[in-house]
Amino acid sequence: MAHGISRPDIADRAPSVAAAAMSLYPSPMSTAAFRRLPISSWLPSATLLLALIAVWEVWVRAAGTAAWLLPAPSRIGRTLWEDRALLAEHAGVTLTEVLLGFGVALGAGVLLGAAIDASPWLRRALYPLIIGSQTVPIPAIAPNMRGSSGRR
Repeated sequence: MAHGISRPDIADRAPSVAAAAMSLYPSPMSTAAFRRLPISSWLPSATLLLALIAVWEVWVRAAGTAAWLLPAPSRIGRTLWEDRALLAEHAGVTLTEVLLGFGVALGAGVLLGAAIDASPWLRRALYPLIIGSQTVPIPAIAPNMRGSSGRR
């Protein structure tokens, strides 16, 4: 155990806790299993989604809303189709940036975690700040992150 602390009561319960957690998040369905679902299990959600898209389409057209403000779903679909080559090219660049960013964050997190674990001084200095940072909601941080990225 870490730092000489032994908790046999937790170790004994670990399998049941893990099983309970797995029951909350079932494994994804295979395509064959999805095809066997009764229509009543997904039809209400699909109907509501299509109805909301239809209301959106009618509302935008009836109200004469400017396309730059709120485009109709049909216009969004048409633009996605017409610009699919450009979007695919940019999606590749974006995916590369996401993967690079994830790799840098993973490496930095592992190194910082190892340093905090190895150094009692760093643990005492940084751990309260790390815990405190977890209480700040992401929407409160996002505008500051955007401003610090250099983009306007």
